Amino acid sequence: MSLILSLDLKNLTKANEVINKTYKYLGFIKIGHIAISNFDIKQLKTFGVPIMLDLKFFDITSTVKEAILGYAKNTNDLQVFTISSACQDETIKMSLEHFCKPYYVMHLSSDTLNVNKSAIIKRVEQIIKLGGQNFICPPFLIKDFRENFKDTINIATPGIRNDYENNDHSTTINALIAKKLNTNHIIVGRPIYNSNEPNKIAKEYYDQFVSI
Repeated sequence: MSLILSLDLKNLTKANEVINKTYKYLGFIKIGHIAISNFDIKQLKTFGVPIMLDLKFFDITSTVKEAILGYAKNTNDLQVFTISSACQDETIKMSLEHFCKPYYVMHLSSDTLNVNKSAIIKRVEQIIKLGGQNFICPPFLIKDFRENFKDTINIATPGIRNDYENNDHSTTINALIAKKLNTNHIIVGRPIYNSNEPNKIAKEYYDQFVSI
């Protein structure tokens, strides 16, 4: 189990300040489009915390392959990347060939309309048969994933909030519920990096999910 910091910040100095205050509680630092498009992520001081590259790759196999290789070469401590489950099977199989691990994005946690759970479960089954075992799973699907696949897969869950905020994920759960539902990793961003005391908030999530 681990706490993943979703570092959706535009300012490198602020990003490094947050990492400096929270790194001892983190399993991964998740970097996405916002950070990559605003500063040189090579300048992040991660204190050895591995990077999860959250770009949700979705393209033809050759393009995704070159993108993975390029980011792996140019991103310090990259260990995990996200890729869309909608990619072709050929692309899914290719994604498993790299030293960094793919996490398959099954459904956006902010999208709760017209969720076809049976189709999602079927696609998870297909990806497992291809060799995949790591998935990004929104809060409202954790129970279904565990009922169908038990502990044979690893799950990372976004939308974890101990205090609900406006303009937030519409299906948030807190860290204690996430632990009870048996997800492997929780992904937390704004509650930590928007806090005046990010170290205190990160410790709160860590204590509730990891150390208890």
